[in-house]
Amino acid sequence: MSQFEKLWERFLLVPSDFTYEELRKIMKHYGYSENNKGKTSGSRVGFIKRDDVEKTTIFLHKPHGSDAYVRKAAIRSIIAAMERYGVFKLAMLFITNVILRMCNIAKKTKSFSAK
Repeated sequence: MSQFEKLWERFLLVPSDFTYEELRKIMKHYGYSENNKGKTSGSRVGFIKRDDVEKTTIFLHKPHGSDAYVRKAAIRSIIAAMERYGVFKLAMLFITNVILRMCNIAKKTKSFSAK
């Protein structure tokens, strides 16, 4: 399992210790770029994804400090927005494939241990 797969699974569990840097990695993977609108935006950050058809923006509060964590409510709203914009469907297919691979590995190891 790749590092991103582990990070994505952790994100879906909505942990209380999910860092902003981890969130940036996930958003970048799905084609979003970070936009803080300059000095006047304060802590508000937007993640923008531009397609041929539409522009998708997800806003959230950027936590402060070196080990600041993203709020659980923000993670839930990002998951909901990704689901609304169709990103989550691709992610669910990805997770389903990972689970199927894990099941196949488990079946293989059981057949070896049964001998």
